[in-house]
Amino acid sequence: MQNEPDVVVKVYAELMDLFRANKLPSIAYDHVFHGLEQTPAALEALGSRKSWGKVVVRPRRAASSKL
Repeated sequence: MQNEPDVVVKVYAELMDLFRANKLPSIAYDHVFHGLEQTPAALEALGSRKSWGKVVVRPRRAASSKL
């Protein structure tokens, strides 16, 4: 592929078409870590290779602003 840059462009264009058509979904680890206090567990999942794709940590929403 390194010697055929036009093939690389074609392959990436076809991959993007598959993503847009939802025929090739993005990959995310099936467990979502909730709250920043779960960040160490998320990093452990990454470091131990117990996860695949993307690992997501969602911060908790504050009930009210402290500002």
